[in-house]
Amino acid sequence: MTISKRIFDVLKKSGKKQADLAKYAGVRSNTVSDWKNKNINPSADLIPKIAEFLGVSCDYLLTGKEPASIMASNIHNSAVVQGNHASTLIVKNGK
Repeated sequence: MTISKRIFDVLKKSGKKQADLAKYAGVRSNTVSDWKNKNINPSADLIPKIAEFLGVSCDYLLTGKEPASIMASNIHNSAVVQGNHASTLIVKNGK
C-alpha cells in the first residue's frame, strides 16, 4: 500500500474530511485530491503534519507499521484504561 493510500484509508476510518486535512497541512484542497486521484505521495516535509492530523505515526504512513515502542505503549495504555474501568466497577458494585 502506498503512503497516499494509507492516508486516505485512515482519513476514511476516522471520518475526517479531505478539506480539513488540506487546511491543517497548509496545502490547497486540489493538492490533497491529487494525492488521492493520481496516487501521488505528499512531499516528505508534509508527512509529520499529516500524521499529526490523522493521529498516527510518521512510521505508519511511510511503512504501514507502527514502531515497537509505540505499539507497546498503546498496549500498556489500553491495559491501564481497562484496569481503571474494572476498578471503577468494583467500587460501584461494592456499595
